[in-house]
Amino acid sequence: QHTDQSTKAVGCVNTGDITLIDSKQSGSAAGMIGYAADMKTTARSVCTVERCINFGTVTSNGSYSGGMVGYIWGSNNIVAYSYGVVRNCVNLGKIVGKKNVSLETGETDYSKAVATYSSQFIGYVNASKTVIENSYGLGKVENTNDNYSVVFGLSGDTALNYKVSNIYLAPNDGTKNYSWACDASATDTRERNRVAVSDASEKVTVLTEDALSGNKVTELCNTLVGKELLYNNFSRDVNARTYSYGGKFFRLTEAGASVRAFADQENATVGVRFRSLISKDAFDAIQKDVAEIGVIIAPKVLADAAGEMTFEALEAYKASSGKANVYISVKRSGTYATSFSAEELTNGCYEIKGSLVNIKDASMEFAAVGYIKLKNGTVFYGSTDVNSAKAIATAAVADVKAAAETGYEYEVAEGVFSPYSKKAYESLKALAK
Repeated sequence: QHTDQSTKAVGCVNTGDITLIDSKQSGSAAGMIGYAADMKTTARSVCTVERCINFGTVTSNGSYSGGMVGYIWGSNNIVAYSYGVVRNCVNLGKIVGKKNVSLETGETDYSKAVATYSSQFIGYVNASKTVIENSYGLGKVENTNDNYSVVFGLSGDTALNYKVSNIYLAPNDGTKNYSWACDASATDTRERNRVAVSDASEKVTVLTEDALSGNKVTELCNTLVGKELLYNNFSRDVNARTYSYGGKFFRLTEAGASVRAFADQENATVGVRFRSLISKDAFDAIQKDVAEIGVIIAPKVLADAAGEMTFEALEAYKASSGKANVYISVKRSGTYATSFSAEELTNGCYEIKGSLVNIKDASMEFAAVGYIKLKNGTVFYGSTDVNSAKAIATAAVADVKAAAETGYEYEVAEGVFSPYSKKAYESLKALAK
């Protein structure tokens, strides 16, 4: 937005992925406001984002990317500077910076930073009047240069003077610095404005996993935005798609892959089981409209060729390639074909499972995604898991104890106890070779 007026986003939600590919590598992108520009020189404008949530992935090879705001232009105008206000917001998406250039000697253009300023809040704003408060960065930041993974970027003002308070980051979210001044800044500016997150602890708190476990993400988001916007047990999986149903949001998320084996049967078939999760709260809301539940499994090389793990993409690839076998759909059947039993409920979520057996090439990687199809044809997909029988079997073979205990009752060798029967264990060892 180029304007001489203040810009405001209040109570907004973004679920879409945003990608900026700029040939000049100088643009900006964000979940709410990508570019706010003050075209005046006599009055300051304000870029305000309040009670907003970004679920989408924001990718930029330009200079700036943000969960809420990418770049506020004009903020280095001493007389009439623009500034930002981010308050009571949550980022649950992935913020990706792809810029990777070398700064020329003597360069003074701040936009020509060597990497993308990437933030769960504001990518770049150069005015200490800026307010970032009571907001949560619960997504992920990925960057070609992690120094530029920041709470905010700047070039001239003083970072610790910004009005930043009660900012919370998920553990290992990828944010390295509270602030970062690029190499084009003056030496004294760089020194005072390259501040690590650990040196701004009075402004920024890194949360523990326990603080975000169970239903806590849903509760804090609903409280910040002032209404019930998320279903219970909302997932922080940034690779999962976000869906809306009945005015509330949910995600299906992959729960990893494991060995499929009946440990108490000597003739059990050993294979790979892929799993996805959906919260009970969300499923209960959509159950009346559910037509099918299952897991799509495809060789990774074919999934990559199709572009994404959806029925539409896989069928299109199947038609264009002329291949007869591209994927399988493992559907639930019987009494619980379109529902779940009480025994399948764990930590507030139901588990969608699909298995692959008689795998000829244990090293072949497979992609899998859980799905729920509605009667109207709408399909909700989880995030994609990629694994091989060999990798899973290797982990299972190593999962042993020196003495028998609950869950490790089978002595597969002298002083070696496994969750799997001796015959199943031998089958796993064969897969792991």
